[in-house]
Amino acid sequence: MTRLNGMDILLCMNDVDDGLVMESMELLGPVLMQTPAPEPRRGLFGLYGASAWAAAVGVVAAVGLTVSLILGAPKLTGMLAALLHPDETRTEETTADEPEETTPEETTPEETTPEEIESSEEDSEAETRDPTAYTKGLVMVLIQGVDRLYATVDNYTGTDPDVVIPSEYRGNPVTAIGAHTFYSSRNECEITSVYIPEGVRAIGNSAFRACSELKSLHLPASIEVIDEMAFMGCGNLESITVEEGNPYFHAVNNCLIETATGKLILGCKNSVIPDDGSVRTIGFGAFYECEGLTEITIPASVRSMEDKCFYGCASLERVQIDAPLTSLGEGGFYGCAMTEIDLPETLIEISQSVFAKCARLSSVTIPDGVRSVMDSAFSECAGLSEITIPASVTFIGYEAFGYCEGITRVVVEANVTSLELAFSSCTGMREIHLPAGLTKIGSNDFFQCRSLTDIYYGGTCAQWIEIGGMEHYSESREILIHCSDGELTFEELDSDVSPT
Repeated sequence: MTRLNGMDILLCMNDVDDGLVMESMELLGPVLMQTPAPEPRRGLFGLYGASAWAAAVGVVAAVGLTVSLILGAPKLTGMLAALLHPDETRTEETTADEPEETTPEETTPEETTPEEIESSEEDSEAETRDPTAYTKGLVMVLIQGVDRLYATVDNYTGTDPDVVIPSEYRGNPVTAIGAHTFYSSRNECEITSVYIPEGVRAIGNSAFRACSELKSLHLPASIEVIDEMAFMGCGNLESITVEEGNPYFHAVNNCLIETATGKLILGCKNSVIPDDGSVRTIGFGAFYECEGLTEITIPASVRSMEDKCFYGCASLERVQIDAPLTSLGEGGFYGCAMTEIDLPETLIEISQSVFAKCARLSSVTIPDGVRSVMDSAFSECAGLSEITIPASVTFIGYEAFGYCEGITRVVVEANVTSLELAFSSCTGMREIHLPAGLTKIGSNDFFQCRSLTDIYYGGTCAQWIEIGGMEHYSESREILIHCSDGELTFEELDSDVSPT
């Protein structure tokens, strides 16, 4: 007997060597619906919480709960932990007092062959579709409430790229698509289409992640919970629609929007973000690796961008930001194809890796008012030729402009005390202007800056020597340091000669 969150669990295991087995267990304990719902967390069904819990187990409202799962025995423990241990507290083996009639009789599930279809034909209308028909290779999990069983899709081992999910399995409603069900790294088959029936209420963490061949997505009116990474990396999506009457989500211009929060949680290559005020946030990875997206306008209604919104959009050439944003999120435009971008004057932080590997970016102006340029913000932007960092900046992160091989001129007006290797491996940089407020020049701050010939320093020659300027490194001994009271060369620094 095992106790999880106050619930006694009796496991009846079957030791078999071939295929899937039916596992049976009985959960005895407090009335679940009287237990406060946990805070939303990622897990089997994407988000723990009232909606996801209800989608997983149906309406649970009694002390006794029998659960039947179709799954391999090694997976059982992890499934239980995900379903019954949302707070991830340690499972403890204890001896529990068993209430009356707590030991279920072991039964062998009735052997039935579920009806399967090869879903190469075009989908018919929902009302005429056989609710029990589904694509071969779907693995179902059955979870029974007090009054009936509920089903979720747990895995796909088939080869058909056109997937039909049933609305019923063995007479029981299908209510959820579990975590990682169609994740391409888990399955060999790249699905191109999926039918999600009415009645499905939750789509779990990474359920369709990296399904790069999926072309269209239509969600039923019953959907209540979608994990933020459920469709992450579906880069070839062309259309996104939601059945009318869904109180939680709607789609406009091929954008999937959480209605209550105004969060755009999924876009595709044909998306146009609506400018009617309905979108206030662009969610985590909303356009992640959307390779066909070529242009986007972020309307004035948007107030925040979460991380990796347009990460890996390799064809994104034109970006217009009309929104008064203070940050663009970590990795927000990583690896995109724009040649220039106008940053909003409201920007306070240029986030970590936000423009990293934007190799074609050749022109960008950092607005006055920006306080931080974070680690790797512009790293590997080979197309940049020069950059000015305004006086409002008080922090420049590690390799913020590292490996920008095309940069030839840098002006640092920023009120910073160190450079944190911000310009290391800028092999084409010929000159850099540094403020007098620097208190340290690190031994590798200009590592691999082979073309550097001139440093313009706002302080005196004595200050430059004091802060360790060029003391430990440089592939070139031809660098001339222009200080406020004269010039220094390496020969003078080496021989401790008074500056010219």
